[in-house]
Amino acid sequence: MPVHTNETLIRKLYTAFNDRKYDQAEKLVSDKFEWRDVATGETYRGPAGVRQFMERWVKAFNDAKIDVQRVIATDQFVAAEFTGRGTHTGSLESPAGSIPATNRRIELSCCEVAVIENGKIRSGSTYYDAASMMHQLGVTELAGVHR
Repeated sequence: MPVHTNETLIRKLYTAFNDRKYDQAEKLVSDKFEWRDVATGETYRGPAGVRQFMERWVKAFNDAKIDVQRVIATDQFVAAEFTGRGTHTGSLESPAGSIPATNRRIELSCCEVAVIENGKIRSGSTYYDAASMMHQLGVTELAGVHR
């Protein structure tokens, strides 16, 4: 795929998230889709997996938005750096357990790397600092940081 097409593809995914158009997001990924949340160790599979991943975040942060800073695309890969923002109004689920709503706002720097195959997102990973997020939610202290 041309580089500009792959950049457009990932931007469409983020727009679908921001607009809560999960059906559109499902159309952007392949049937073999596998996405890994590196911080939690979870893997989401298939078109339903992209919906599940997005809904997980929106359930916890109902006003969640992605603000893309930069995208680097090649003919097979896309890397995107963005800031995720939202208010923790719902339960945040993870393999380590559930974190009840704190009603705190977070701002989280994230990076995602995706593999593009036949015009669709085939796989990828999300990277973010979970410790910083937990600190912003008020559920843990960061070493050397005082409130």
